[in-house]
Amino acid sequence: MFKKQNIIFFILLFFILLQNGYSQEAYSYYNVDDGYSLILPIEWEQKEGYMGTSVIALSPQENISDRFRENVNIVVEKLPYQMSLYEYFDLNIINMQRFLSNFIQHEAGQKEIDTYDSKWLIYLHTINQINIKVLVYFFVTEQYRR
Repeated sequence: MFKKQNIIFFILLFFILLQNGYSQEAYSYYNVDDGYSLILPIEWEQKEGYMGTSVIALSPQENISDRFRENVNIVVEKLPYQMSLYEYFDLNIINMQRFLSNFIQHEAGQKEIDTYDSKWLIYLHTINQINIKVLVYFFVTEQYRR
């Protein structure tokens, strides 16, 4: 039987927070069950278990006509079989090409974050006639056990 693995799937929309006028004050968010933590701007709204995410953090609305709130999403998946980071990354690219409107892969690379290997991707797509630029990090880790 293959080991189940946790996939921590970070979707970080590609905006520089301070450039958008947010203060430098931040808070730490911890998720012990899934084994991660984040540092988020203090003004951002946080929702756990929202639309399939472990957590989503949303920027404040800039004005009444603001149609899009910058956000950070964490999605954790349990795989039914062992899969490498590279296999998981490639599978997600295929799914994004199939399911996202106007998907364009822009850049990709690798980065170690807190001793974990990750692959990152910058891509473009359209949601409700809004062009979105996304930075996403993919991690494959062993199942979190207590």
